Amino acid sequence: MIPGYRKVATVAILALAGIALCLGPTLAQSSSSQEMVKVARASFGEPFPAHTFKNLNQGAGGPAQVDLATVLGQKPVVLYYFIAKNQRAETIFREVQALTDELGPKNIALFGVAVPRPGLDTGMIRQRAAALKIHVPILEDQGFRLGQQLAISRVPNISLIDKAGVLRLTNGGSMLQVLEYKLSLADGIRRLAATGKIGTYANLADYSPSVEMVGRTAPDFKAPSIRNGTVQQWSGIYSKDTINLLIFWSVNCPHCTKALPQYNKWYKENRDKVNIVTAARVTNAAERTKTREFVTAQKLDFLTVEDQDRAVADLYNVTATPTIFVVGPDGKVDSLLSANAAEFAKKVEAKYKQLVK
Repeated sequence: MIPGYRKVATVAILALAGIALCLGPTLAQSSSSQEMVKVARASFGEPFPAHTFKNLNQGAGGPAQVDLATVLGQKPVVLYYFIAKNQRAETIFREVQALTDELGPKNIALFGVAVPRPGLDTGMIRQRAAALKIHVPILEDQGFRLGQQLAISRVPNISLIDKAGVLRLTNGGSMLQVLEYKLSLADGIRRLAATGKIGTYANLADYSPSVEMVGRTAPDFKAPSIRNGTVQQWSGIYSKDTINLLIFWSVNCPHCTKALPQYNKWYKENRDKVNIVTAARVTNAAERTKTREFVTAQKLDFLTVEDQDRAVADLYNVTATPTIFVVGPDGKVDSLLSANAAEFAKKVEAKYKQLVK
């Protein structure tokens, strides 16, 4: 059994509905130059259409080609869409594989799914599969066929098909994701393997893995200041006397650049109630310059550090911007804060009263 899958967190998760987030390019936009084959989206509660795919994990994961028609309708199927070298997607791939291994290949079948892209060609996918010790087929989604049928826009992405070959669920983002009261996605897969059946949960709401940080000690990190390059360490800049906000953002995220000046305006008058540190995504010199210019032009008073190549974001399971963590004086992540600028002051003051006063 995989540790922790029976212990789904009971903390209240902040609903992100209605809050605009920057998620980056979709898989379809960032896939290779292969011509996209237009395919209709599969219907929930209906048999999933079969097709034959090249197996990018030939050898360890079976034959050179996989015909889904030989599996659909015979036993339940888990389709796991991922991107090679995406840290979280690879980690969860191993978790899903461990769970289906535990349940047994006679009871459930797991297929990885991937789209070769520039810089992540078929050779790289095979290399990563070997490094991760993946021993199930990895379907090459040429023409983004499965991606369209399952409406894939982000990874990791789990879809479930029951024993009758009927599509029941898509857009699973974590084994801890809650399907219903006391039923996690991992438990749903167990139920599917045991009975061959599961309810129709359709397209799950996007899952933010950041919520898994709630209750944990905020991970320590080092990162340079965007203003002068001086290295800052989280353990030395978070306040033990008041609440702390750690805000992840990007200068290329319009929701971020609109909200941060408003946060800054309130912060200038309420420094005694909150300590704000922001981590700006920086992937190249041009983005660094653009970010520095924005911070200077907007006269942002709070400390901004460079999150170089998402090193800090990965520590905090951040997959979208803006993401705001509330860290208490004890150094533990208390909650995630809505990024709605209109309610920012009210919510921060409420947290201050709850955690400090």
